[in-house]
Amino acid sequence: MNIEVTKKYIDMDNNQIKVFILPEGINSKLLFRKNKIKAPKNVLNDFKGNFKQIIQFYNQEEIIILLGLGNKKEMDLDNLQHCIKHLGFLVSKMNKNKIVYYLYSGNIELVKSQMDYIIDIHLDRKQMVKKYLNFKKTKKNILNHDILGNDN
Repeated sequence: MNIEVTKKYIDMDNNQIKVFILPEGINSKLLFRKNKIKAPKNVLNDFKGNFKQIIQFYNQEEIIILLGLGNKKEMDLDNLQHCIKHLGFLVSKMNKNKIVYYLYSGNIELVKSQMDYIIDIHLDRKQMVKKYLNFKKTKKNILNHDILGNDN
């Protein structure tokens, strides 16, 4: 099953990161031409789509990141998760307004799993729970102070 995007509902500007999640053997020249990306020649030669291979470069002011998934036949959800977590270490340190992901289109379960793993790298759930519990504790202290009129 192939999924094709016919309309883009995302404002494209130069202050963003574009991440392409790709298996081995992808025709990167065609991919770059289709997405209006000017890649250095060494990127075309170096990127093979190997497991956890990451290459980043600038296309004018935007950052392009290529993430390799490895061999299509050896790809499973566990390997996919490891690749995307590996990517998470890189994108979490970057300061851009937008990150646009171009997912590898295999079957629908593979696409859904990519989305789930990408959400996981952007939402540190432990930190979210910690902030929520601190918020509840602070709210309780404020209510006790206002109702009881004391500082504890």
